[in-house]
Amino acid sequence: MTTTKTTKILFLLLAAVALALPARALDVVTTTPDLGSLARSVGGDALEVTVLVKGPQDAHFIEPRPSFIRKLHDADLFVLLGLEMEVGWAPVLLRSARNRAIQPGEPGYLDASAAILPLEIQTGRVDRSMGDLHAWGNPHYLTDPINGVRVARLLRQRLAALDPEHASDFARNLAAFETEVARRLVGEPLAAELGT
Repeated sequence: MTTTKTTKILFLLLAAVALALPARALDVVTTTPDLGSLARSVGGDALEVTVLVKGPQDAHFIEPRPSFIRKLHDADLFVLLGLEMEVGWAPVLLRSARNRAIQPGEPGYLDASAAILPLEIQTGRVDRSMGDLHAWGNPHYLTDPINGVRVARLLRQRLAALDPEHASDFARNLAAFETEVARRLVGEPLAAELGT
């Protein structure tokens, strides 16, 4: 066999193997378990989700770890609650991760609070000496299930932009999530009547 034929056959075999490999899942890093759960609900198997803050930990005060920096370095999307919830530690991690794609203003950075209308916005002088006040609003907005749906919708938009190949999967997963939230909020009969 000539070198040209061998090269062509080798190229075709490599192309076939590459096409047979499953698509790489998006690496999503969230700051809190509730954001991680929302990401998994919308993203399904198309995502690999890492949550930085564990359930009993206080998300206001997390000790940045080298393992967090490694995760963020490889992340396609970083999702945070915002409203200064993670102000004491997330900026340090983002700088240290050296991943331009997940910096503020980039497509891989998602402040989930953009989906909601903040409550309890402070007016007047506000500083840390006054205790645990959040000048831009209460960051504990995911205690309201409707805000969870709003954040899930924002996640779907961003995930579809980052991974258009799975956009229809994200839309289907979001619809199932919305239906489940409606069912739990208003009950099966009314949710069915409302068409959700």
